[in-house]
Amino acid sequence: MRKTGVAFIIFIVFLFFSSFFVYIGYEYNLPYISSALRYVAGPFFAEKVTPEQILTNYKNSKIKILIVPGHDNFSIGTQFKEIKESQMNAELGQELFDFFQKDAKFETYATRAKNGDYSQWFSDYFESNKEEIRKFRENSWEQMRQAIEQGMPGNENQVEHNSATDNDSLKLYAVNKWANENNIEIVFHIHFNDYPGRTASQSGEYSGFSIYVPEYQLPNYRASSELAESLKNQLEKYFAKSDLPAESSILIEDQELIAVGSNASRDGVSVLVEYGYVYEPQFANQMIRKVVLKEMAYQTYLGIKKFFDEKISGRNYETTLLPYKWNNPLKKGMGGLEDIIRLQMALRQEGLYPPESKKLEECPINGVFRNCTFESVKKFQEKYADEILAENDRTEMASGFVGPKTLAKLNELYGE
Repeated sequence: MRKTGVAFIIFIVFLFFSSFFVYIGYEYNLPYISSALRYVAGPFFAEKVTPEQILTNYKNSKIKILIVPGHDNFSIGTQFKEIKESQMNAELGQELFDFFQKDAKFETYATRAKNGDYSQWFSDYFESNKEEIRKFRENSWEQMRQAIEQGMPGNENQVEHNSATDNDSLKLYAVNKWANENNIEIVFHIHFNDYPGRTASQSGEYSGFSIYVPEYQLPNYRASSELAESLKNQLEKYFAKSDLPAESSILIEDQELIAVGSNASRDGVSVLVEYGYVYEPQFANQMIRKVVLKEMAYQTYLGIKKFFDEKISGRNYETTLLPYKWNNPLKKGMGGLEDIIRLQMALRQEGLYPPESKKLEECPINGVFRNCTFESVKKFQEKYADEILAENDRTEMASGFVGPKTLAKLNELYGE
């Protein structure tokens, strides 16, 4: 028998056993088998973008990024009291747009403006191309149906999502179609989270951010997940990660979200971030919400930028919350103050927040002066005891109260 014939038989046997073990891993929930062999079996869709390609594009030209604030003024997403997700998405989207627009290495687009209205270019595209968009959606469905018939496994760990209306679905496919046609390297979706069963007037039990990327069998998986990893590494420096059990991995592969390219509908990078749960304290107060959304946008910009270039200059601090000048005393029990959230960030810069043995999931940067901030302030006072606690020939105990001497030291270190 010729060597080529032997090689072909070996390849067929290898492919059979690889597929068999992947099936066993999924069927009997043995992740150590399925994950180890998931790449061996080969994708059902050819990879359409690679991390190497977009890194080269960044080096040689500009990166095109499309910012998609989720929902709109008619389909508002989730809600907590008078706070609407769609408006938060739009406000954060505008902040993010501004950061990228100032960077000469990016060419930036957005589907919606700060007031929630769709950008004119997107409205025109959607209204003028509805039939083509419908065909694009149908073709995407058909190619996924064929892949499933050929044995493509489903994602059994799929997080449950609300179903999109027909019109909302069509708009999301319009985003993907336009992005593909215009060679947009990155499509970035902005959302805030919720879970079934919570009423709009009540706060809930979960908190923290999560990031959704295409499932590993989709053609834009690898580039999307590598960029998302850089983003996660940046966001988790300052924001609590989701404690919803289904989102425990934080980077979540998804086969059904149109936003990240379900049904192989997206050629380039697509990432969706749930920035937190809509009822969290830092979003409830309008003044705090404004500075938090700007900070989230800035950390997002840094996370994406660092995927392309680790060397970023321009600010003394890696945050928009500093520098800042504190004028008023602060104490445990206070909340909803800009002074407090900026204090928490200063303590974070000092390596004192959250307190030792605590995590951001237990002690988020949220503008509320509770035990975590109280204990961290005491550590700050002890760190600079000679300037804060010294009184005549003795050293006083750290109080956790942000009085004149503590304010003076904060302003010396982080003041404007």
